[in-house]
Amino acid sequence: MSVLRDLTDRSYEHRVHLICAANSPQDLIFREEIAYLARRIQMLRSPRSCRRRMGRTGRVR
Repeated sequence: MSVLRDLTDRSYEHRVHLICAANSPQDLIFREEIAYLARRIQMLRSPRSCRRRMGRTGRVR
């Protein structure tokens, strides 16, 4: 997260991909801050994957 914050503060102009995984959307660490930084940097992509209770996997919508 510190690198991502620094890139945001420096107005980094290149594409950044942040990949996160957790058991549920509530377990995603820094979820709200990542969403905030993604609004500040248009080149930030953050696909998130969660494993649901029933063992299913997929993209968080």
